[in-house]
Amino acid sequence: MANFYGQFIGFGASGVSGASFTHAQGLTHGYQSGGTSSNNVITKFAFASGGEPSDVGDLTVGRHSLAGSSSSTQGFNQGGYNSKSTIDKFEFSSDGNAVDHGDLYTDNWVGSGASSVTHGYAVGGVSTGDTIQKYAFASNTTGSDVGNLTVGARRVQGTCSSATHGFPLGGSSSSTDNIDRFAFDSDGDSTDYGTLSASGRRPAATNSSTHGYASGGTNSIDIIEKFAFATGGTVSDVGVLTVNRADGCAANSSTINGYVAGGFGSSINYSIDEHSFVTDGDATDVGTMAAGRQAQEMAGQQV
Repeated sequence: MANFYGQFIGFGASGVSGASFTHAQGLTHGYQSGGTSSNNVITKFAFASGGEPSDVGDLTVGRHSLAGSSSSTQGFNQGGYNSKSTIDKFEFSSDGNAVDHGDLYTDNWVGSGASSVTHGYAVGGVSTGDTIQKYAFASNTTGSDVGNLTVGARRVQGTCSSATHGFPLGGSSSSTDNIDRFAFDSDGDSTDYGTLSASGRRPAATNSSTHGYASGGTNSIDIIEKFAFATGGTVSDVGVLTVNRADGCAANSSTINGYVAGGFGSSINYSIDEHSFVTDGDATDVGTMAAGRQAQEMAGQQV
């Protein structure tokens, strides 16, 4: 689920100028939407202070295993179990409930989200495991099928967003260790762009302005690894999470840090980890989600 995330908004720092990158990193807050047992809650936490996220609104339909995307002004949630084609949105400028924004091209759940400046993307997932769908932030009735991943039947729960491309990470298949890449400015299939350190992972995806990060992804993996958007290739190990985290944990990105929360390890994890884009290194615990919200089944946004 790509996911606290899924994606972020409102940046402009970290060496990226103007609005060209405001879809992938946030300045002030990360958001989490939905979750276990068809949760309908939207919560947010401050990047500066961490702590326990606060309840700021409700989704139009309670659901889990959904994916998140972000424009510069709104958070979007797409698909999810119990309402597999729903897209709804909420405002960053004022706390409140989400409103309906249309439907995906086809049902999607246990997938991930990506964000360009103008569109949200629903990537992979159950029953549509090789599909890349997109919808417009400005106005949407029904999304469109714009391409396919390199590997089918792929539950991808983490996709990084650069200013120009989406990068789906891994997947639940035991043979999948791919990092794919697809372009935002031209519809089409993804290409093989790199390799994770282990196959069968559904890692959380965070992103700086220059690199994508893959964190956790199975019950026995706590590693944080990164790859360069410009060159791809094999990832490098840059640190560890505070605990093992599996099944596409919730994820968010600010301009200087990545945030990974929840997921299954030896038990359900409710902590929020923070890892630095500036210095790399191990993550630190900066907050705790409310019990009952298993973040691997939530979506994430940022502003």
